[in-house]
Amino acid sequence: MQNEKSKRIQQLRNDAADVDRTLKDRLKSGERLLSEFGPTGRNIPFLNLVIREGLKGQTYDNQLRAQKLKDKLLKAKGLVEVGEAELPEEADTATIEEAMPAIIAGVSASEVPTSSSLTIDGIRHVVRKCAGVLSNERPPDLTALSIERQNLIIEALVHATGRCLSVLDIQLVIDELNRTGASNFPGLIQVAQRYLEVTRNVLDMLNSKRAGVTQ
Repeated sequence: MQNEKSKRIQQLRNDAADVDRTLKDRLKSGERLLSEFGPTGRNIPFLNLVIREGLKGQTYDNQLRAQKLKDKLLKAKGLVEVGEAELPEEADTATIEEAMPAIIAGVSASEVPTSSSLTIDGIRHVVRKCAGVLSNERPPDLTALSIERQNLIIEALVHATGRCLSVLDIQLVIDELNRTGASNFPGLIQVAQRYLEVTRNVLDMLNSKRAGVTQ
């Protein structure tokens, strides 16, 4: 039974990310993935991908469907108060090539300009808000939080810098966190590294799938 469930989840993830399918069908797969299996840490990258593409779609129907899926995702994660922090309006979307432009072009992280800088106070605000910690409480060990809350924290920090959820931008944020003083927030770097690895694995899988189609 568990094996059948895993197959179903993987099929819906693949369908949501499959660029050879229509955007409408991919959004429907995303809707089923969310409704049947929820906003888990491994489902969210696929949901974010198809939502961003849908919001940039050429038809109103797809844009509306993507917006509804985005709203359902936010509600499912209990993130209504966060609103637009989950998905940037001007994010790099759609293609895997666009998701990692500087890496593909051979540009090092040090050569890419940053939009804004993180501060200790800014990081503390995001952690407290996303982790549900009161202002007079010490930041918790972030590795002890649920995967959903861990993801929210990293996504909010990335968007706070004006970047998007590409491999390069996440790595830039991790570098900035190390410079800023991430040691003040137990587990923050470990959580960010896990998010980066999950994102990289998703993109690698999609690139492999695309390469297989074009050969």
